Amino acid sequence: MRNARTRATTCRLGMLLVLLTLATTASLAARPDPPIIEPPEPPSPPEVSVKGFTIRAGETHTGNVVRFAPSVSIEGTLDGDLYVTAQSVRISGVVTGDVFAAASEIDVTGEIKKSFRAAAANVVMDGTVEDNLLVSGGPSCWEANRMFAGASRRTPDSSPTTASSTDR
Repeated sequence: MRNARTRATTCRLGMLLVLLTLATTASLAARPDPPIIEPPEPPSPPEVSVKGFTIRAGETHTGNVVRFAPSVSIEGTLDGDLYVTAQSVRISGVVTGDVFAAASEIDVTGEIKKSFRAAAANVVMDGTVEDNLLVSGGPSCWEANRMFAGASRRTPDSSPTTASSTDR
């Protein structure tokens, strides 16, 4: 009798194991596959252009601009940073980020919301820089309408001068 009882218990446990296996397999099959995430596009390399780069008045460019071109002109709004090497750079619009420029001639009559760093043979500053200002190179012309806040450093040759606070 004991052998029959053991056999019945073993049979019930086997059936329970088969039912659990089938239920688990069915629930796993009903799950959707996780979505496949595509990797992001790599950033584009800086553009080297034989033509100039211009953001016209009324236009808005979103994102950083990295250019090697003969001339760069920002007349509209650049919502990002500007990294430029050019013969001539003119900013008469608004740049919401930092400006890093190396040029022969730089003319700023617009507004730079963050820092302005330049290495140029000639800089004309008649605009607004809301953060730090660093100009290195040849002669600079600071017009009456220019305004900047933060630290300012002009380094002609090797004799730096520093001004702090708001200069008007």
